[in-house]
Amino acid sequence: MKKYILVILIIAFIFGCKKENNEISLPDWMQNMTDTLETNDYYWGSKIHRHEWKTNYYYHLEIPLSSCAYCNVYEENGKSVDWEIENVEDYWENKKNEKIMWEWKKTE
Repeated sequence: MKKYILVILIIAFIFGCKKENNEISLPDWMQNMTDTLETNDYYWGSKIHRHEWKTNYYYHLEIPLSSCAYCNVYEENGKSVDWEIENVEDYWENKKNEKIMWEWKKTE
């Protein structure tokens, strides 16, 4: 009887420890954008962050050489965000769950 319990516990342990793949990928429109970015040295060091704000996800393309910090923020569907001053402040203060989704590190 102890032998069966041990086998059941081992099987339960093996199946209970499966990793779920919670990997989040870029939307197709943004993946196409990264392919273009990687062909221009101006974008070297750029990152794409995903944030949650007001129950929606937004993608922020951070370009180190750009003088405009939030000019490249997109909704999930790829639409560029048209900011008003109040919204930029609210976004900055209340965005959460940041994840870096892509980073261009030149390998040459």
